[in-house]
Amino acid sequence: MDLKPANILLDNNMVPKIADFGLSRLFSEEKTWTCTTSRDGTLGYMAPEYINRGLITTKSDIFSFGVIIIEIVTGHRDYPDETEISSQEFIELIINNWRNSLEKSQCYTSFENDCQKIRRCIQIGLLCVKLDRSKRPTTSQIIKMLHEPEGAASAKRKET
Repeated sequence: MDLKPANILLDNNMVPKIADFGLSRLFSEEKTWTCTTSRDGTLGYMAPEYINRGLITTKSDIFSFGVIIIEIVTGHRDYPDETEISSQEFIELIINNWRNSLEKSQCYTSFENDCQKIRRCIQIGLLCVKLDRSKRPTTSQIIKMLHEPEGAASAKRKET
């Protein structure tokens, strides 16, 4: 429940390790959700159902993971909600920022390929921060989206 960049450490081989498991003690193996009266965590990374109702589910960390993806790709943890710009406009804005930065590097060669990867990361991040937790992907769905061809990911996004 406190998944954020500061709680992701790297070992000597640059392998990420997640730290600060304070709230994870609330779950046993058979539980898929719980409710708490305390709202510990870091604002901006906490899922809305946790902030509003103290509800912790398996999709709570998916929300935080989406914020982290967006923060890594954009440099900030702000993302559009349903009342602001559309997801597509947000993605195009971020891609254009990356294009401008990448074009400044004269020796850069895999420009379009990297823009597609950036686009995929933003799309996954935006799926993870859906306000309705039932619309957030599972961990296995995220892994599948990272490995599938771009056309398949586009078709899946149009379904959601």
